[in-house]
Amino acid sequence: MQAEAVRVWNYPYIALEEAVANCLFHRNYLEREPVKIRIEPNAILLYNSGGPDRSIKREDFTTGRAIPKRYRNRRLGDFLKELKLTEGNATGLPAIKKAMQQHNSPEALFDFDDERTWFQVTLPIHEKFKQKPPFPLPKELIILSPAGIDEILDKLIAYVDVKYAEITVSAIASVQAGAIIIIWVCLIPVLSPKGPMFVK
Repeated sequence: MQAEAVRVWNYPYIALEEAVANCLFHRNYLEREPVKIRIEPNAILLYNSGGPDRSIKREDFTTGRAIPKRYRNRRLGDFLKELKLTEGNATGLPAIKKAMQQHNSPEALFDFDDERTWFQVTLPIHEKFKQKPPFPLPKELIILSPAGIDEILDKLIAYVDVKYAEITVSAIASVQAGAIIIIWVCLIPVLSPKGPMFVK
């Protein structure tokens, strides 16, 4: 039976499109602050001046039922609707939450100040694309002995994805001690920016 590939994206397109459209739609154009989109290693942050209507409570963003009693920029909303970038009727928030959930991504985060002068949406990156810190390799662990190599390999197995742990263990078990040392020396330049290090 042939295995099927599972395609995963760092961010669901629908959630990103809805978040950008909402920033443009709900921005306070009386302020000179532009919409800001910041791409970080593990998230995309979208910021616009002008917070949500005071009829919306913070817990409404958690439940996904943030329905305002007053709308800002109605004509712009109609224009975005004609371009099929929004649907209107307060569907943006549920669409973002649904897209993130269907993509198995972490939940989107919504934040604003008490004065309702700004609003920010944070879209966390999918776990498969989350950047890990460099592989930690304390100097005291670098011992060229079977026990020292085993300890380093155990830490390496814990560092990589759990799904690949069995493959890694199987591969290590099938090689001899000399080959393990070669593999270890080859891996260090990749995992450590400063290259291989040896203890005298």
